[in-house]
Amino acid sequence: MDAIFIAGDVTSRGSDENWALFRECLEGRDIPPEKLIMAIGNHDTWNDESVEAALNNYIKNRTAVTSIRSDKVYFSTTVKGYHVICMGSEGDNGCSAIITDEQIAWLKDELDKAAKSGKPIFVINHQSLNQKHGLPVTWDADESSSTEPWEGGIGDSSDKVEALLKEYKNVLFITGHSHMGWTGQEVTERRHFSSVERDGTLNLLNMPSLACGNHHGVWSVIGIGGMLEVYEDRMIIRPRDYHLHIFNTEYPVQNGKPYFEIPLD
Repeated sequence: MDAIFIAGDVTSRGSDENWALFRECLEGRDIPPEKLIMAIGNHDTWNDESVEAALNNYIKNRTAVTSIRSDKVYFSTTVKGYHVICMGSEGDNGCSAIITDEQIAWLKDELDKAAKSGKPIFVINHQSLNQKHGLPVTWDADESSSTEPWEGGIGDSSDKVEALLKEYKNVLFITGHSHMGWTGQEVTERRHFSSVERDGTLNLLNMPSLACGNHHGVWSVIGIGGMLEVYEDRMIIRPRDYHLHIFNTEYPVQNGKPYFEIPLD
């Protein structure tokens, strides 16, 4: 693997104790700092001490275990010439995100730089765009969430972020937050939402939770994630069980295949 992407919620409460547990998980594993790329999630912004303490803990621990050096929760890096842009909430806004106009201006600058390469661009943010991947209905397992269109998504700045991302080709917007598991083809055909969606020129990938349970997917067990492969003309996302060390071979997720395929323009 060239990189490991974590789409936020590395911790439960953003505390020193939580981060110590995460660092303990890395001990004895040969993961060079430049391979680990982790965005901030809403749980990482929560802290019994203060929001500022939680944000500082994220930045401090990100600096300790990755090669990223930034005093912001958002940052960019490259992996083999591919641009990876990590957005993030700049405060505690419950389950949605605080994405400031300053961050959106920064995002535009980063997308402009990345577009010059002609390669796919990877943008990671914990919360998905509003009303994607079946939101807000799929926000919880019982589908008892309110009908507010922002629920389960970024929130107030979602439209600005979406409009900006759609100005560029071959963007893959990688998110988590929903705990949806991996959807199957029958879910998509019957209910018209999927873990991987395309809206105009924008490609959307919603990752399952690795450790805290999932719902709405045909593959919703603990320990699942995905393997992203990038080729000249397409990207492939293979659902994987990292606990059992197996790829999905049982459930068709797209066009009768056990993996998702995204064509590149």
